[in-house]
Amino acid sequence: MATQPTLVLVSASEAPAKPPRPPFSRRRGAIVISLLVLALLLTARLALVDGWLRRVSIDGPSMAPTLCGASYLVTCDDCGFVFLLDAQQPPPDERAACPNCGYGANALAGARLLPPERVLIDRWPLLFRKPGRGDVVAAIQKAPGAVVVKRVAALAGEHLAIVGGDLYDGPRLLRKTYGELARVRLLVHDHDYRPAKTAGLPPRWRGEGTGSRWQAQGGGFVRTEPQPAAKAAALSAIDWLVYEHWSCTGDPRLRGRPAAVLDLDNYNQGGGPRELNRVPDVQLSCRLRTAGAGELVFRARDGAMVFEASISRSQVWVTASGQPVIEAPLEMAILGRTVHVDFGLCDQQVLLVVEGRTIVREAYPRVGDDAETRAPVLAIGARGLEVQVERLRVWRDVYYLDPQGGSQPWKAAATVPPGHVALLGDNAPVSIDARQFDAVGTPLADIRGQVYLPFWRREIRARPSAK
Repeated sequence: MATQPTLVLVSASEAPAKPPRPPFSRRRGAIVISLLVLALLLTARLALVDGWLRRVSIDGPSMAPTLCGASYLVTCDDCGFVFLLDAQQPPPDERAACPNCGYGANALAGARLLPPERVLIDRWPLLFRKPGRGDVVAAIQKAPGAVVVKRVAALAGEHLAIVGGDLYDGPRLLRKTYGELARVRLLVHDHDYRPAKTAGLPPRWRGEGTGSRWQAQGGGFVRTEPQPAAKAAALSAIDWLVYEHWSCTGDPRLRGRPAAVLDLDNYNQGGGPRELNRVPDVQLSCRLRTAGAGELVFRARDGAMVFEASISRSQVWVTASGQPVIEAPLEMAILGRTVHVDFGLCDQQVLLVVEGRTIVREAYPRVGDDAETRAPVLAIGARGLEVQVERLRVWRDVYYLDPQGGSQPWKAAATVPPGHVALLGDNAPVSIDARQFDAVGTPLADIRGQVYLPFWRREIRARPSAK
């Protein structure tokens, strides 16, 4: 018998419900909105930077060695130091002199040719402030219709002048801070790179006197304390490790002979000869560790004036040719631990910087020169301490020249007008800048932005000679 179909009535309330739609997450929405806003802000930020998509490169040597055009990367055959050389105007004999040891037979045939450095022009920082002294900026030059890269040297209302290689505002010396110095100083000698090919050259750093307890060890120096019987006599005198400079022009007759630190521009080795000038603004940097309860001393010379900065466990004091200048308590421990130290002279001021912190910045008036310019200009001394020193380097400040490339005093025709700045190149012997421009100052409206290396190039470019 066939089964009859049965009709079952189901009320609407008993019908199977559809699966509920997940409610929209407020947190998820906030994340999406935040990402969109971040993307918009990032896009707007990058729109203010030239050089991300379309390459912007340095043309010419006027900002070397801070920013370089096409260059040769040369490795010294004698000391192994790596340095840059202008490829647009190389030496006529295709041989480069090492600025570190003076070896002059480095063939450019084996050097690496580098393209002009890529840079970024960032308009963002200057939306909220005016360019400051020391900023590297790009500016439109209306006459040639090109963009130039220079460093801000003088601000509105200042009367730019150059005397003895230093910048002045009229009679006022424009003294740099350590941070400003670090951006423009030039490496004179790196003790990590010593001649290995040429025999018989004297050491650049050495203990002073036959009784010195400084000894070379590895890439640096150590000083040990004498036995107790001789300790009392040793405590009466400072034991000095002195730096003696050589001329590094490439002339083999001058290698190893004491010389003054000059404004040698090793990047411009293809240009014609010019008169070199003695640079009194010389500094040392090192990493050191001490043990004991004695005294650590740094010495620098400016002509006839000798400055010493002495450090004990609790105090620092500075003397000028034996006369006290300042004495102050130390706010950080220096002795008994490993520290990085910078010490020297810059713009007629004594600078002592430890771990990036300025301990001493004391101005002084230059009182003339002395005939003996070959005396050691830098030294590290100790009394009652064991010392270990490494990463010894010597630096000099940039030395500005007059418009003809000489060392005569120069003064701009007028003060920098309101809404303007005066620009100079770091490579003073070859740069065309405010010293030669017809107008006094560059209008702020013509400043395109700050210039810097892309982040992926900074570590590579920081110091070519880094091991």
